[in-house]
Amino acid sequence: MQKNILHIVLLILFATILQAQQVYHYSLFSDNSFMINPALTGIKNYSEVNASFRKQWHKVDKSPTTSLLSFNSGIPNKHIGFGAFIYDDQTGPNALTGAGFSFAYRILDNEKYYKFKRRRMGTRSFSFGLNASLVYYRLNTRSIKLDNPEDPTINAGANRYKIFPDMSFGFMYNAPKFYLGFSIPQLLNLNIRYYADAQLTDIKKMQHYYIQTGGRIYFGDDKYSLEPSIWLKYVIGGFPQGVANLRFNIIDKGYVGASYRSINGLTLEGGVIIKKKFKIGYAYDIEMSRLIKDLGMTHEIYLSYRFVPKYMK
Repeated sequence: MQKNILHIVLLILFATILQAQQVYHYSLFSDNSFMINPALTGIKNYSEVNASFRKQWHKVDKSPTTSLLSFNSGIPNKHIGFGAFIYDDQTGPNALTGAGFSFAYRILDNEKYYKFKRRRMGTRSFSFGLNASLVYYRLNTRSIKLDNPEDPTINAGANRYKIFPDMSFGFMYNAPKFYLGFSIPQLLNLNIRYYADAQLTDIKKMQHYYIQTGGRIYFGDDKYSLEPSIWLKYVIGGFPQGVANLRFNIIDKGYVGASYRSINGLTLEGGVIIKKKFKIGYAYDIEMSRLIKDLGMTHEIYLSYRFVPKYMK
């Protein structure tokens, strides 16, 4: 029974990929923000190196696994942010490895300037961002078990790969206590075509549409904050999805939080910040479905190192 469930899950995942080419998901999306919206590249005005690893459904063989290594930095007096990234995402027979660069430009509202206690400052800004990348796409049909092994569409027993360009665009309005952004991953909306044994196979990359919004509520002499946020997602041909998150921050020390996904998922998260430079985060996803015993849980780890300027210490 468990093997049958495994095969069904993998086939559903593969069918979803063929139809919609889903973009990988982060549980700790607040920490990986510039990967979701390039307009947030370098918005913190300091340099940061990030690494994350996510393993979904640990009981399922070849379940989705995502790894990321990134860097982003800001130049405050130029209102510019720039970054670079490399990622690897594997889901059953499907695998993506991408590498690229990200750029953002901010327009500041100089008429409104906010000063918080403990020398923390902020200002309203409107930023635009763009990232460009090359993606190496692999399709290992040897790992697909079909009722008809001679299916010419899949060409079982073969390996397929493509290298293609990709881009994402986004903009963000950011204030000390509120933010609102919109982004479009997979902007180019390309078709990936395979020719094998006189057969043509198309895997279409669909555009995604993201909306991110949230706020920051400071209290306790600005030593603590609550940060509610919402991430709305839509892909052409799919169903709208949403993630609601609430995070309690101990400023410069760490955080705890929880998220609820509209597809019956709950996430618990927590992190610590060491000497304002090292950050370690962890997220634990709980699948709220009848298949929870067969699928297992999802784990995500996030690590970062900040190169903090002297004026921010």
